[in-house]
Amino acid sequence: VATVAVLNHHNKDRVEKEFDRRRLVLPLVLAAGMNKQGSLFFPMAPAPRQLVLKAKAGEVPLELVLDLKPLAGLHLKPAENK
Repeated sequence: VATVAVLNHHNKDRVEKEFDRRRLVLPLVLAAGMNKQGSLFFPMAPAPRQLVLKAKAGEVPLELVLDLKPLAGLHLKPAENK
């Protein structure tokens, strides 16, 4: 049991370090012509419907709405058979 606990702790630490390596830190300001690659991580939400990203290009507000219907059943307990 102790070995499993140590491995779990070590693996959790490795996963968290990988998240930190990939994570985009917000707010993120990019100059014209620049690009940045990384990941955004969100808390789990049961049956997500959409993801709305808001930004500005100079003073012009931008909004990108991503439809998450393909994830409709995500993080839901399976229905019980009666």
